Amino acid sequence: TSMLDLKNQLKLIGVESIEAMFSKCCVEPSKRHHGGITSPGKLLFLLRNLMIRHTQNQCYRGTTTTLMSLPPKTERSVEISLVGEERKQYDALDAVAKEFYVRFKASHSHELSKHYLLLSQKLTPQRVAC
Repeated sequence: TSMLDLKNQLKLIGVESIEAMFSKCCVEPSKRHHGGITSPGKLLFLLRNLMIRHTQNQCYRGTTTTLMSLPPKTERSVEISLVGEERKQYDALDAVAKEFYVRFKASHSHELSKHYLLLSQKLTPQRVAC
C-alpha cells in the first residue's frame, strides 16, 4: 500500500477535502521523499481522526463478544443452467482457466497453496459469466 492508496480509499468513502488534507502532509508520488510524507506530524494528526484500532480480544462493554468476531457463515448453492451460446462461452472461459492451472501446476507443484489468490483470480471470468 501507499499514501496514494490511502488517499483514494478516503475519497471512495466520501471524506471531504481530502486533496487539501493530503497536500499539507504529503507530496505527489512522483516527488517521493521519505515515502511521500513531508510532514509526519500532520499526517499522524489526520490519521488519528480517521482510524480506529482494535485488538483481537477486545470485547463490547458488558459482554464477552469480541469486536472482531464475525457472524455465522451462511452458504448457499445456486444451480445455473446455461444453454446454447451461453454454454459455449462458459466452456471457452473454463478451458482457458484449466489450461492456465495445468501449466501453473507443472511449474509450481510444490508451492500451489502460496498462490491461492492468483489461482482464484483466474476463475473470475466464469463467476462473472454466471
